[in-house]
Amino acid sequence: MQTIFWISFGLLWVIVVIQGFALLEVLRQIGLIHKQRNTEQQQSNLFVRNPALTGQPLPKVSGYRAIDLHPADWDDFLRKDQGVLILLSTTCIACRTVAEKLHKFVEEAKDVFSVVVLVEGNFEDAQIFVANTGVDPHLVIIDERGTTAQAIGVDWKPGVVFVQNRQVDQVGIINDVDQLDLLLEEAKRAEQEKQVAN
Repeated sequence: MQTIFWISFGLLWVIVVIQGFALLEVLRQIGLIHKQRNTEQQQSNLFVRNPALTGQPLPKVSGYRAIDLHPADWDDFLRKDQGVLILLSTTCIACRTVAEKLHKFVEEAKDVFSVVVLVEGNFEDAQIFVANTGVDPHLVIIDERGTTAQAIGVDWKPGVVFVQNRQVDQVGIINDVDQLDLLLEEAKRAEQEKQVAN
């Protein structure tokens, strides 16, 4: 009788463990669906065309190159007709998350965009931020007070500014690097259409 009790007890726990794993899988699937839905929603709301900003020439950059702390100039960074300015701050948690995932986007975008990362914060904090998040320091301008972003008309972080021929085209708020993939896809599609037309 006691053997039957222990066998039943063991089987009961096996069933509970299996149901526990099934519940965890269901919760994981719900999380994935929620994340995908949020990403699609964020991508559709990523950029805004602000007539006050669109077409405005980029202001003189205010800051220093992270690689050598020499005064920065757009010529050092914007080598293509299209550019993406990623605006981050050392005190922003979402900015850290974006910066840590930025490497993949930079690799995929290097043939289409010049990518520039403007980091707001004092020099020491900004250098630590760049080192800890893995952002390529060759792409970084340290702008202690965020003067360049303010001159463009963007006062939120993390933010993004799409630049066409050194003029502001679109501005937006980013919460995840995945949102930038939409921008990259659109730019590649436009480039392909342009080549087909020629």
